[in-house]
Formats: sequence, C-alpha cells, structure tokens
Amino acid sequence: MPLNPNNQILVDTLKSATLDARFERIELANFNAMSDVKRGCFSIVFRAHDTVDNKDVAVKFYDLSVESMQDEYRRQAFRREPEILSKIVGIRRCLQIVAPLKQYRLRLLVDGGTEVEVPTEYFVQEWISDDLDCYFLEQELFTAEEKLLLFNEIVLAVEALHAKDISHRDLKFDNLRMRFVDGERTVVVIDFGTAAHLTTPHLQSRYEFQAGHYRYAAPEARCGLAGNRELARYCDYYALGCMLFELFHRDQYFVAHQRCNVGFDIRLNAMRHFIAGVEKEDAQVEAWQQVLAKFALGVAGAPLNEDGTSAPPAIRALIQELIWGLTHIDFRKRPNSLSLVRNRVWTAIRILRSETEQRIRLERAKAIRAARLEKLKRKEATRALMRLHKEGQHDS
Repeated sequence: MPLNPNNQILVDTLKSATLDARFERIELANFNAMSDVKRGCFSIVFRAHDTVDNKDVAVKFYDLSVESMQDEYRRQAFRREPEILSKIVGIRRCLQIVAPLKQYRLRLLVDGGTEVEVPTEYFVQEWISDDLDCYFLEQELFTAEEKLLLFNEIVLAVEALHAKDISHRDLKFDNLRMRFVDGERTVVVIDFGTAAHLTTPHLQSRYEFQAGHYRYAAPEARCGLAGNRELARYCDYYALGCMLFELFHRDQYFVAHQRCNVGFDIRLNAMRHFIAGVEKEDAQVEAWQQVLAKFALGVAGAPLNEDGTSAPPAIRALIQELIWGLTHIDFRKRPNSLSLVRNRVWTAIRILRSETEQRIRLERAKAIRAARLEKLKRKEATRALMRLHKEGQHDS
C-alpha cells in the first residue's frame, strides 16, 4: 500500500533539509515505491550523509501513521531502542548509535487548512548497506563451508549482545547486515525495536504473543512468556536454529515444522490458554513446564530432507542435531551457551575441510597414477617403434 500521508509529508520535508546542522542528503530507505512495500514496523528509515564524520548514516523516525501514533507500546519500544544501542557503544560486532533520541517538529495540515506542529521522534545510527538475503534466498550459490562461516559470525554477533545482557527477540535474516572494514567481514544485528535489556522494565503488563516475527519466535514466546527477560536469550537461540535450517533448506523452518507436526497450532493455543491465567513470571515458567509435559509429547524438529536440503551428507546429521537442539520446544534443552553452538559449527567446518583435503589428495594421487601410466605407454610405444626399426634393418 502507498506510504501513509503523514510519512509522505515527512519524506518531502526532509528532502531539502539539513538535520541537526549535520545530516544532509536525506532519502527514504525502507520503502519501495515500485511495490509499495515498507520494511519494518516501528519506524521510517532514511539514509543521510553525516557531514561531521563524512559517512552515511541511518536516521530512524517514529512511524507517523495514525495506527502507530495511537500505539503506546510501539512508541515506548521505539524510545527504548536508542537506550539499548547506548549500552553497546564501541563493541565491534554491534550496531553503533550516532545521535541519541531527539524531536523534530513536523508541520502538518489538518481539515480546514489549519497547520499544526507535530513533534516526531528520531535517532541516528550507523548505515550498513550489505544484507545477507542472498545466502538464504539463493543458498545454492554458496558452499556449505561459506554458509557455516557466515552462521558462525551470526552467532558471534548475537553472543556479543548477550554478553551485555541484551536479547534481540526478533532475529531473522532481514535483521542482519555485513560490515566490511579493510576487507574483513563482520556480521551485525540491526533493528532493536523489540530488544530488551535484562534490567529494562516491561512495556506492557502481559505478553499474550511473541515480541518479534512469529515465524522465528520460540513456542514459549508465542504462549505468553515473551516478556520474561531470563528466557529471552533462549528465544534468540530458537531463531538461530531457524536460520541455520534455512541456510541449508529451501523451506522456512516454520513451514517445515508445521508440516511434520500437524495440529501444532492447536497445541500452542491450548498451551497459551493454560498460561493465560497465570500472573507472576516464576509461576508462568512453572506452568509452562507443566503444559510441556501435557502437550509437547511427540513434537518433532523439522528434518533436513534429502530432496530439500543443500547440507552435504558428511555433516548433515551434525547440522540436524544442532538445529533440533536450538529449536527444541523445551527451552531448558536448548544449548547452555552460544560457545557450544560455535564449537559444533567449527566441527562441521573441519569435517568439510578434511573431506576437501582428502578429495584433493585422491585427485592428486589419481593424477600421478595417470601420469605414470601415460609415461609407461609412451615408453612402450617407443620400444615398439625401436623393435620395428630393428626388424626392418634385419630384413634388408
């Protein structure tokens, strides 16, 4: 659908403006005018040039659609985002904030031609243009080792956030970028609209559903435990498992999981209903463990089917085991730390490299044997010619 009129006025106003006497050449970045598709829910994102640091930046304004302006949860989440970013300043694998939350007074016309000033909030962060979409949408273009190395970097980025007690809660490949410095790639997580620090207060009294996209949300987050700060990192683990699956399979994990667990949504609804009457977080966790015993029996992880996977046979079982561990319906059975995940990833990489080295050795040995046979053939041909020559001389 077309850009909201209020947002369009903001776009038109900023085109010729210089923000904070510093940011200029401001252009809308998260809306495709050809397809009328807006990327992201909480904000309008602009690309601008920072005249102080002489580099491009991302300027994020709060969405000015009527629905968003009336949504207090969204507004508070937007305000919390720069606060979260301020806690990871200077960390290489983390998105960097450039300017804190401020207000811009936008002039809007209302019915009757009356002009009003609307204070709209914004902040500025670094601009990272390189996304990872091709690794997931065109996975056949990349080797298994390339995809595992990428996933290792994704895990490192999430690990850096968790080290600061920050959980993202909306991990998906849309929210990942690649930063290149002196030719070295670093994966960075972006879009902290749903992120939470271990100590940040809740923005609403109850979380009936997940905080981020439901296709990457852990079952407990979809059943009312999305606000639990202690469990949030396990929700990130679940999303990592979904992405690992999608690096090696044509289907989304959500779709594959639904296909092999018919009626799973019905189970979740029953589990959500059971949790709904429980208020305190500790009691919710206890109730969740009870509903797992009742409703989770027989729930299976999505398999890496041979006809849909690009995972090489040598590491398929290992990758499958890792995916199932990360996406286990019981968060207590997911890995205890991301370092364990990276260790398994590197085990898979070493297996692939060993297999490659073995193939190279075999090919080299085969080439040597072929060369020796060719040399023997040439010698035999030479001897045959010499015998013919001697026989000819004898006959004469």
